[in-house]
Amino acid sequence: MKAGINAWVFGRLPLEEKLNAAKQLGFEGIELNFGDDVDEKAKVEPPSGLSLPSLCTGLFWKYPLNSPDEGIRKKGIEIGLQMVRLASELGARTVLVVPGVNYQEADYRKTLQVSSSSLKEIGKLAKDVGVKVGIEEVWNKMLYSPIEFADFVKALGDSFGAYFDVGNVMEIGYPVQWARELSGIIVGVHFKDYNLDRRQFVPLLQGDVPWKEVVNALASYQGFAIAELSQYKGDKLQAARDAASAMKTILSL
Repeated sequence: MKAGINAWVFGRLPLEEKLNAAKQLGFEGIELNFGDDVDEKAKVEPPSGLSLPSLCTGLFWKYPLNSPDEGIRKKGIEIGLQMVRLASELGARTVLVVPGVNYQEADYRKTLQVSSSSLKEIGKLAKDVGVKVGIEEVWNKMLYSPIEFADFVKALGDSFGAYFDVGNVMEIGYPVQWARELSGIIVGVHFKDYNLDRRQFVPLLQGDVPWKEVVNALASYQGFAIAELSQYKGDKLQAARDAASAMKTILSL
């Protein structure tokens, strides 16, 4: 696996500074965030040797793809289409998509059906331009079994894959089991660490993720592992520096 970093760790730094910082810290790639770092009008020129492997966004929480409100659902689809178009222009191979947000009053089967229908609309364009849509497992009250998740992704078609977030799994299961079940369909990986006692995310190597076992379970995946972390309040770059060091350690296990 190659070491990458999500641009959120750099906070509100200008995009050019984020790109240069990622390069200087030794990362091979940086994952940009649609709506925060870039939009459809963005012109991105990363320094030599720094890849743009994927695009991420937090907008699917505001505009879930399974929303009963047709206007909100269509807005979510349009965001997905915009991400696919931009990824194609930037040379990014993957866009990360949250499949939906389940809620208590919903019919679960219908939730999955609506989510699948919305995703397939995005997938049509993704297939045309050669971009993969990576479905991420998140705390959205749906697809909480690795088997159910894998079956859901596979049923969507060849333009889709799993965007495996190691830290997210810690609250709902075991990352090694997830990595094994998703083997062969993973198109992106997020590295986060998680403290089970405090039930919160922590810097890499400071939580309970069994990193050696996870890396071994991901042996067949040859893409980017993206560190997804928050910026420290007291320093604009220290979180990224710590992540760079931790990623070297983890990927050498």
